[in-house]
Amino acid sequence: MTTETTTSPIKITVVPYAAIAPKAGFNHRQVFNGIDDLANSIATNDLEPLSVGPKGKDGKYPIIKGERRFRAVGMLVEGNRLPTYLAPGIPVIVREHAPETFQAISSSIAENVQRQDVHWTERTRGYLRAVEAYRSQIKADAKQVEI
Repeated sequence: MTTETTTSPIKITVVPYAAIAPKAGFNHRQVFNGIDDLANSIATNDLEPLSVGPKGKDGKYPIIKGERRFRAVGMLVEGNRLPTYLAPGIPVIVREHAPETFQAISSSIAENVQRQDVHWTERTRGYLRAVEAYRSQIKADAKQVEI
């Protein structure tokens, strides 16, 4: 069951927690600090929508932005502390682009690089993934126009 809210140009959809999943190898972050504090904040305040890609063949929405928030909600689910406002599901913005695209990777990097706890190697890994995705996109575009 999904519920849609369309009060702005960005459409926020509510999907069940189990229908969202991190994309293996997508997030350049390897260390997720402060999840306990974030879970407590979500339990007492609110949850900013996650950004996800289109539903995959496995029936799940891959996370583009918001894996820390997703993990924090997971802690609440496992501890039976999920706030009632999240009972219907998790608010998400479904993006048109898949997680492997340059748009998704650059968006993820933009969200994470400003954090102090992101190690320089993780930041570098993210930039390299973005460059490779951009290179792949250019190759695909060139092939499409027969260059």
